[in-house]
Amino acid sequence: MLMQHIFRENGEIYFSLEYLPEETPHREEQINILKNYIIRGLRNKAYRPPIILGPSGTGKTTVIKKVLYEIRMEYENIEAENFNMMVVSSTYSAIRTICSYITPIPERGLSIGEIIERLYSTLEMRNLYFFVGLDDSDELLRRDKGKILEILTRLNEQFGEYRVYPIVVVRDIKPIYVLPDHIRSKLGGIMLRFNPYNYKQLIDISRERIRKGFRDDVISENAVKNAALITEIKFGGNAREMITLLYNAGVRAEAIRQYKITSDLIRQVFFEGYYTHIIGITDKKDLIELLNVIIKELDEDEYELDNDVLRRIYSEYRKVYNIPWDKFLKKLEYLTYLGYLTYRENKYLNLYLPKSLLSKKYL
Repeated sequence: MLMQHIFRENGEIYFSLEYLPEETPHREEQINILKNYIIRGLRNKAYRPPIILGPSGTGKTTVIKKVLYEIRMEYENIEAENFNMMVVSSTYSAIRTICSYITPIPERGLSIGEIIERLYSTLEMRNLYFFVGLDDSDELLRRDKGKILEILTRLNEQFGEYRVYPIVVVRDIKPIYVLPDHIRSKLGGIMLRFNPYNYKQLIDISRERIRKGFRDDVISENAVKNAALITEIKFGGNAREMITLLYNAGVRAEAIRQYKITSDLIRQVFFEGYYTHIIGITDKKDLIELLNVIIKELDEDEYELDNDVLRRIYSEYRKVYNIPWDKFLKKLEYLTYLGYLTYRENKYLNLYLPKSLLSKKYL
C-alpha cells in the first residue's frame, strides 16, 4: 500500500522563508505607500531613504521584496535587491555585497571608495538606477554608527546624480535615534510601521502556503486556528513562526504516517519543540488528574473547551474528585494562570497540551 503524502510535489518550498507569496493580505496598504514613494523619488530625483519598522515576522521583508520586484518589472532601467544585513560582518563587507550585485568586485585590494566608484561607474554606463533594501540592519547600524547610510546617501551627492536609493529596514527604532545627527538628517523619508499579526490575520496569510504546499484536505481548520493562536500568544504574532510550525507539523505527519494534521498534532509539535517553560505540578495530584481528563476528553481535533466539553470533563473529573461546579471552574482558572490552558473570548482553550502528556512524564 502506497503511503499518503501531506505535501504536494515540491510543496515544501512554499513553507520556505525565502518564498515570495503572490498574495499579501493585510499588507497591501504598506505595499502601495512604499511603491508610490519610491516611484515619486525616482521621477523627481529627490529622495530620502524610507524607514521600514517592525518586529520580526510582520511582513517587512515580503513587502520590500514585493515592491522591488514590481518596480523592476515595470521599469527597464531599474535594478533592485533586498540584502540581509544580519549576515554581513562590517560596513565594508556590506558594501562589497551590495556592489557585487551590479559589478564584479575583486576579493581583496579595493577600498570602500574604490568599490563605490566601480558601482557608480557601472550604473552610469548602463543608465541604471539601483534600489537597495538594507534588511535587518539594526546590528550593523549600532556597530558602525550608520556608516553604511552615510556612504550610500553621500554617493549621489558625490557624483551629482541620483543612482542609488537605499531603503532602511529595522526591527527597533533605537538604532535610528542614536545615529549621529549628520547621518540621521539624511533620512527623513516616510516611516512605515509594521505591527504584529493577530490570529485572524495569521490565518489569512497562511492560506496561500497551505493551498500550494499541502495536499487537499490534509490539515483541519481547527489545526490552522490552533497554530495561529499559538503564534499570536506565544510568538507575538510572528508569521515566520506560524509558517515553521505548519511545516514541522507536515513533516511530523509524514514521519508517523498520519494523513491528517490535527490540532493535537500541532500541539504535539509545538510542545516538544518550544514549550519548555511549563511549570511542573507533580505535587498536586488533583490538578494533574484534571489536566489528564481535559486531554483525554478532547478529540484529536478539538481545542476549545465549550460548554458541552466542559460538562463532559467535569463529569469525568468528579469520578475522582467530587467537587462542586464553581470549584471546578476555579481549578480551570488556576491552570490558566499556570499557563497550561488559555482563556480567550469567554472560552478555555487547550492550545499547548497534546495527548502524549497522558503519560504524565511532563507533569
